[in-house]
Amino acid sequence: MSIAAKMVRVEFPLAFYTNPLPGHAKFAKRVTSAESALRGFRIQYSKNDDDHNIFVHGISVQILNIDEDVVNFTIFFNVQDDTEDQHAFTGAVEVVVIARLSD
Repeated sequence: MSIAAKMVRVEFPLAFYTNPLPGHAKFAKRVTSAESALRGFRIQYSKNDDDHNIFVHGISVQILNIDEDVVNFTIFFNVQDDTEDQHAFTGAVEVVVIARLSD
């Protein structure tokens, strides 16, 4: 068994809120188990929006399943400001998927 890691960047389109977005990492061999780690992220309000206060932000990654040599995951990305108004934002999340590969 060997260990391998892949970095995957998932872009979030400009929106008032985001639903979970899927991602995947493809490896050279069949994956027997996998974990994920958050490497980095970027959040940006739309250029037409004067309000740039961030009240809360949350980012999480969940491994969904392993399909032979592909690890499928979902990213949950939530941004709220300190008002009750909705503001459009965009962003990106970088995920590292660490996998144990079969021989």
